[in-house]
Order: sequence, then C-alpha cells, then structure tokens
Amino acid sequence: MSTSERPQTQVCENQILAALPRSEQQRLLPRLERVALRTGQQLSEAGEPLRHVYSPESALTSLLSMNDDGTSVEVRLVGSEGLLGIPVFLRSGTMPYRATVRLAGAAHRMTSEPLKKELTDAVLFTTSC
Repeated sequence: MSTSERPQTQVCENQILAALPRSEQQRLLPRLERVALRTGQQLSEAGEPLRHVYSPESALTSLLSMNDDGTSVEVRLVGSEGLLGIPVFLRSGTMPYRATVRLAGAAHRMTSEPLKKELTDAVLFTTSC
C-alpha cells in the first residue's frame, strides 16, 4: 500500500480500521455504527450466530471460555488494537467464546452479513491458484 493510499485522517481510533486504505475506509464508513458499550454488556454468546463485528476504540472487551459449572476463564482481551468477530473473516458464523464488555467505552460495529459480502468481494481475501 502506498503512502498516498493511507488515510490522512482516521475514521476512528481502532488501529485496524485506521490502517485501511482511505478507499476501503470510505466504502465501510456508511456501514459502521458508532456505539457506546457498557461494562458487563454481553456482545455475543459462544456457539450462537454472530450478528455484529465490533472494532473497539476506547472500550475493552473480553472473550470468556465458559465451563460446564457456569464459571468462566478469560482467554483474550480485545481493545483498540483488534476486532471482535474474527470468525466472520474465517467464514464461520459463530464465536467459540462469550464476548462481554470489560471496560465501558466507544466502538464501531457492523452487521456480519454485509461484512461477509465485503470479504467475498475483496481482492485481499480471494485466492487465485
């Protein structure tokens, strides 16, 4: 990616979205919804279909592995450096973990179905062997 393709101003404070070329940001921007996440808010349940992919800005989210006895183990924190909903990129429809908000803050979210279409159309994610 050339320097001229990099955005002059960031669409958001999420590092992954900010690193996209301006043309990609402009294409995604109308589909991104800015949301305020509350501490303790559940974003997805393990094994259930993903409705949204979240790109935290100031919020911090937690992925929890749920045990049979109802206890949980935190397996990953996701903040402004990442995305919550990676299984969508892997063509899966479900998260293996429960996702909750650990620290309240801002995020952008996008419904999973349009993102799946973007990934199908994107040259970056296609293979030609």
